[in-house]
Amino acid sequence: MADENWVLDYNLFRGPITGNGASVDSVYVLLYNLDQYTGLDPAHDYNDLLKVKYRVAKLPALNDTLKSSLIISNAQATTQNGYPVNITSLDNELTVMALNGIPSFGDVNGDGYLDILDLIMVVDHIVGRDSLSGDYFTRADISPWLEGTPAPEPDGLVNVQDLSLIQNIILTGIYPDDSPNGGGNNSPIVKLSDDYDAKVIFYVNKAGISVYIDNKVNIRGCQFELNSINKNPDNMFVSKNLGKGYYSRTNSLLRALLYDRQAEKYIAAGKNFVADIPMQIEKPEEVTVEKVILVDINKNRLERTEVEIVYGAAPELPLDYILYQNYPNPFNPNTTVKFQVPQSCYVKIIIYNMLGQEVKKLFSEKITRGTYSAQWDGLNGDGERMASGTYIYRIIAGDFIQSKKMLLLK
Repeated sequence: MADENWVLDYNLFRGPITGNGASVDSVYVLLYNLDQYTGLDPAHDYNDLLKVKYRVAKLPALNDTLKSSLIISNAQATTQNGYPVNITSLDNELTVMALNGIPSFGDVNGDGYLDILDLIMVVDHIVGRDSLSGDYFTRADISPWLEGTPAPEPDGLVNVQDLSLIQNIILTGIYPDDSPNGGGNNSPIVKLSDDYDAKVIFYVNKAGISVYIDNKVNIRGCQFELNSINKNPDNMFVSKNLGKGYYSRTNSLLRALLYDRQAEKYIAAGKNFVADIPMQIEKPEEVTVEKVILVDINKNRLERTEVEIVYGAAPELPLDYILYQNYPNPFNPNTTVKFQVPQSCYVKIIIYNMLGQEVKKLFSEKITRGTYSAQWDGLNGDGERMASGTYIYRIIAGDFIQSKKMLLLK
């Protein structure tokens, strides 16, 4: 208080306990002035004399937001001469919210983290593999949610629109109302000897990032975040046994989600290739792994995950089918197409024009597990020089088929 002549006394009396564990308490406050010649001027109202400071608690993530009220039930005052003074508050009820630690929108399983596990639960609901109900359904039903609005307007359905919105929140780290997504249970980036469910290795060099995994259980989904990424990736190539890859870069943080929207694919236990991210990295040694989340086929988040980052080239031994981007690109007159296969198979690489017409069969033979390359000199099958423009090259290796574009300049 500003004036030392004023004295404030108060007592708190605990009241009965309510059904939700709260209590109805009473606070009695007495404020008086020791100087009998000074006091409140009766010519004024003092509607804002009573002010309350309070803290908003953040509850554990699994608890719902709670509301409590502070009611001013009796407020009286007089001047030093005993004349009444109006100190009635303009608003005699104050609502105080105890907030959930993390917004529940999109947090399907209600564990306080909005991550790839929630996406997989929505996928299973969409394809009919599992069904969401009750609070799980309510937390998943967040579409439509217009940008800039404080909350979604659920349509009563959980479908691909909700899936895409949740995925976008994870990748961008922002909800449509511009609030941050603080959720994300980080796997420990520590040495666990051999006592781990999975070990994820990131190979980082100036040509990009390769991700491999040594997993003792079957993996259905992977989420990771890398820091000090200052350029956008050229693309992302994901193991055909895992599904597809989705990524977004915000400032220097690259977020990636790898999973199958058809709920069919997973990486079997063993040593596996996960993803390749070709891009230019000027200072590979500055790249750090901020987050890794793995989900097994039983929709459990792996707690014992070891993460390692290696600043250098990935192993030469191929663990999956990969068709690399040709180099150089654009080119004139020669370019190299590099590819790898994890087992013996018959491989064809064919070049097409933009009309879908075959230009040249660049490679066609049975090979063993390994990494290979083939050169194209810009000539067609008849030895004629091809015109400048965009061409498609495609690899066919068993049931693995992938195409990429290349640009020939003259």
